Amino acid sequence: YPAFQDTGWGVRAGGIANSFTAISDDASAPLWNPAGISQLEMFEACFMYNKLFAGVDNVNLNQMYVSAVYPAEIGSFGITVTDFSLWKYYKENMFLMTYSNDFSEKIELGFPIIAGLSLKYLSHTYILDERTIDIDDPVFDKISKGAFTPDIGILLKPYNFSLGVSVLNILQPDIGLKTEDKVPMIIRFGTAYRFNDWYLFENITPTFDVSYRKPADNNADIKISGGIETWFSYHTFGVRMGGNDREITTGFSYNKTFGKSGFQIDYAFLFPLELGDSSGSHRISLTYKHFLEKR
Repeated sequence: YPAFQDTGWGVRAGGIANSFTAISDDASAPLWNPAGISQLEMFEACFMYNKLFAGVDNVNLNQMYVSAVYPAEIGSFGITVTDFSLWKYYKENMFLMTYSNDFSEKIELGFPIIAGLSLKYLSHTYILDERTIDIDDPVFDKISKGAFTPDIGILLKPYNFSLGVSVLNILQPDIGLKTEDKVPMIIRFGTAYRFNDWYLFENITPTFDVSYRKPADNNADIKISGGIETWFSYHTFGVRMGGNDREITTGFSYNKTFGKSGFQIDYAFLFPLELGDSSGSHRISLTYKHFLEKR
C-alpha cells in the first residue's frame, strides 16, 4: 500500500465523517482545503491527538498535528505540522505552509470566491530494531525519504451555500526508499448548506463530500461521506454526526470566549464498520483563538 493513507485529520471533520471540504473553517483547513483559512477572523492555534482503532491487539496507531492560522490584510497564512506513527516501527510527517485569499472583489461575483495554496513537505521514516538491523536488507540502506508537493483549493460561498474543491499531492511525489513509491493524488469535492437558526439549533449545516484517491496501481479509492453539524447556546456547544460506507461518526464541542480570546475543545468518535475488534478511533483537540488587528 502507498504511504500517506487518507485517514482524515481534524476533530470537527471527524465528527461529520470527514466531509469537511466545503466547510474548512478552522485551523485544520490546510489539511482539507487550503482555501478555507481565509474564513477565519481570529488567530487560531490548534493541537490534535487521534488514537486510531483502539482495542485492536498489537496495533498502536497515533495521529497528531499542530496548526496555526493568521488572518492578515493581504490574505491568510497558515503553518501545519503533522505526525502519524505506528509506535516503534514507522512514522509519517508533513510540514505545510499555506496562503489563501478572497478574490470576490476583484472578480465582482457578489459572493466570496476563495483560493488557497499549500507548499507541503512529506517524509516517512522506518524505525529499525535489532532484528531488522541484523537482516541487513539493502532496502533499508536509507530509513527515510521526503519530497515536496503543492496542494490547491477553491471555495465558492453564494449566500448560505458552500462549494469546495481541493487537489492534494498534485505532483504525486516519489518517497520510495529503494523502488518507486508515489504518494497518490487526492481530489475532493464537497457541498454544504447553512440553515438559519431554528428553535435551540444554531448554524445547522448538512454537508456532503466525495473523495477520489488513485494510487499507482490504479486501484482507485472513492469515498462518499455525509454529515451534519449544529450549535447551541450562542455557539457554546456543538454536536455532529455523520457516516460513510466505512464508518459512522459523532462528535461534540465546547467553545468559550473571554474578551478578545477564546478556546475550544472538540471530540470525535469514529466507529469502523469493517473492523470488528476495534472500539473505534478517538480524536480530541484544543484550539486557542485570539482577535488580532489585520496588518
